[in-house]
Amino acid sequence: MGNTTSEVASGVKAQINTGGQGPELYRFVDMTVANFGGGEFVEVMRVANRTKDYAQIDTLIKQQIPKFLYNGGEGKLITVSEIVRRRNNTYSKVKSIVSTIESDEEQLNGEEAKRVCWDLDQRGGVGEQILHICFLSSSPVHTALAKRLLRHYPKMIYDLYMGDEYYGENVLHIAIVNEEPATVKFLLDAGVDFTQRCCGKFFSPEDQKSSRVDNVTKECPDVSVATDYEGYCYFGEYPLSFAAVLQQEESVRLLIAKGADTNCQDSNGNTALHMCVIYNRIAMVDLLYELGASLDIKNRQGLTPLTLAATKAHKDMFDHILQKTRTIYWQYGNVTCAGYPLDDIDTIGKDGSLNDTSALSIIVRGESAGHLDMMDGLIVQLLNEKWRTFIKFKFFQRMGIFAFYFAICLLALIVRGYYRVPPACIKLVVVDKDSMKSIISDRSECRCHYTNFLWNGILLNDEDDENNQTILNTTMRMTPPTQHFEPIALVLNFLDVLTVLGAAMYLIVTIREFSYQHFKLDYFVYVNDPTRVLFLFSCLLTLAMVPARFTCAIETDDMICVYAILTRAPYFFFFCRGFRTTGPFVVMIYTMIRGDLLRFCLIFFVFMAGFSQALHVLFVRIACKNDFQTVIKTFFRMFCVTLQQIADAYRNFYLHPNTGIQVIGKICFVTYIITAAVLLVNMLIAMMGNTYAMVNERKKEWLRQWAKIMLIVEQSVSREERLAQQSNYSKKMPDGSRVLVTRLIQTSDERLSIENMGGDYYNQLRRHLEPENISMQSKTKSIAANSQHSASARENGPAKTKQGLPRDQHARDSIDSFDASALM
Repeated sequence: MGNTTSEVASGVKAQINTGGQGPELYRFVDMTVANFGGGEFVEVMRVANRTKDYAQIDTLIKQQIPKFLYNGGEGKLITVSEIVRRRNNTYSKVKSIVSTIESDEEQLNGEEAKRVCWDLDQRGGVGEQILHICFLSSSPVHTALAKRLLRHYPKMIYDLYMGDEYYGENVLHIAIVNEEPATVKFLLDAGVDFTQRCCGKFFSPEDQKSSRVDNVTKECPDVSVATDYEGYCYFGEYPLSFAAVLQQEESVRLLIAKGADTNCQDSNGNTALHMCVIYNRIAMVDLLYELGASLDIKNRQGLTPLTLAATKAHKDMFDHILQKTRTIYWQYGNVTCAGYPLDDIDTIGKDGSLNDTSALSIIVRGESAGHLDMMDGLIVQLLNEKWRTFIKFKFFQRMGIFAFYFAICLLALIVRGYYRVPPACIKLVVVDKDSMKSIISDRSECRCHYTNFLWNGILLNDEDDENNQTILNTTMRMTPPTQHFEPIALVLNFLDVLTVLGAAMYLIVTIREFSYQHFKLDYFVYVNDPTRVLFLFSCLLTLAMVPARFTCAIETDDMICVYAILTRAPYFFFFCRGFRTTGPFVVMIYTMIRGDLLRFCLIFFVFMAGFSQALHVLFVRIACKNDFQTVIKTFFRMFCVTLQQIADAYRNFYLHPNTGIQVIGKICFVTYIITAAVLLVNMLIAMMGNTYAMVNERKKEWLRQWAKIMLIVEQSVSREERLAQQSNYSKKMPDGSRVLVTRLIQTSDERLSIENMGGDYYNQLRRHLEPENISMQSKTKSIAANSQHSASARENGPAKTKQGLPRDQHARDSIDSFDASALM
């Protein structure tokens, strides 16, 4: 009978137990009785099975069941809108929300309807009827009872679970879950609906259960597009998907033979192949593909089975589907030339746009270890081809331009360091009787000394409008006006102009790249390196220096310059990722900042906030000058303690006049040193050491960073250029698609598979090679080798018929005329 203790079945059984007085149908078949269940019908059926006399059970069915059925078992049509309204009120048991009309024509009224046999107001706790309970139990007695029920009232087979939790599940779903192919065949022969969708909440992905919204015009609820497809019993709604996920090969064949659509899509747009990918059922993928399932259908997230395998990081499944989609062009020994369609693999789409649902994009952006393991084979070959054809040149071109721009910025800063404010603009301010400090005069010609002294070498030192005794002029006499040239000021302004122009050019180029993405900020920011975002911010700061310079706001100009420098230099990390020697270390830095340092700062802030407030309270009432006078000063002083500046902070405790408070403060201080300065800092070092070891062990991590650089470079060019560059590493097919042609070493199983293809091998080549590649070069080495290999296979294999030989010979003659040099 199959597996009668299914996980799914057990969950449903638990839902049926309502506790106390339940619906009347439980009087006939009661699932609450241990093991085999109970009820009036079950007991009578047990006796009938032993005696082979079914008269009593038949009489009982005819007497008791009709009162639960519409139209004496013929059923009636009920609109989907009423079903949806009833489903929304499953647990409140609102009766007859929409009046039901006996006439089918009036009931339909142009609206979709379903045939219902068992009275909706006489259903069980979750919307089931007696037939569901019998098949759910799947014991011999219950199965025999179900067949007796169907013999008398065959239209009961159309009934579904009507409750929101299990809505849409019919007896066929239950039989498949119970792993009973014999029952599946019986139900199919009895006319069960094999297109019924099981879209109850119980069968939805976990992250979609809260997003379900009923629509009275549709049987199944609307769900959100975003999901990870993880669910305890998310099997794809259709019976065929159920059978494929649960690896019921015989049931799959029975359903397809009966006419089930292999490409039907559920609420998420997933076909049976998608479901096999989610549950990693490789054998079922082979079976469905053999029976006509398509690998090109996309779900609501735009994922084909191949790209879904990439999303779920199922490497074996991904490689397996790749083998099914490839086209073999020639074979020489164990070396094979094959073409892989790039539609679902490459980041460049047919129209030149970036395909963010491509396998390459998904694998590169994936953060799991499984995605990292997928960075090999065809993916690495594709990356190498991209790098070789155009990305390598553009990468080094960018690096050279940035290095040149950085050198200009660095030179400008060096010149700024050598440039001195004219002495006539320096004033000495008396701080106290023993010390003085220098400041720049507030006169406009002094505040604008960066621009005013290019050609004006004279400053008149006035008598100082404010005759304050604390201000002493550095020049006590008036210098006669003469023209004076200052070359260093000219060089400084010239270099600053180049810096601003360079920043403006970078921003213009970035805006152009942004336009290539149709201004989709989320994808643009995600793909870009964080240091590149910092660099763009530094360009904005560089432009902000222009108004500060011309408005003579020298303090603002200096502050902007500081932050522009700090955000400009890290951009070198972006280029370091492109080299195998430095790339892993950049990854370690990113990982430590994003993970270890962030966690440490959160914990450290809690300690800092607590101890800073405590020490500030101790010193808030004394008048002496100390480092704990304000919360902010206390916070920064305690931060310095973490950096081992302990002695300076410790002296503050001797400034307090109260000895007892000194002791309390010292205790708090020592406790802080032990917990924060010692324990937390060493914990940070240990975490970083663990991160270093982890990243260092992942040899493929650099490949992922290298690939991210390629995505960034690709998005910086136009669609036309992407298509032009794609044509350099791929081959165009007659249908407009492109394939990546690669050579690989074949396994013995793959060689045997090609040998068994015989003449079909040539037909495959003829279908996929372009007509424009036909030439007069016949009998090339690769085609000749394949012809010889196929002839050898025919000699060793079964003999062909006389009609088959000329057809194969004709195929070989046609293929011999192809120019295979393009594939070698």
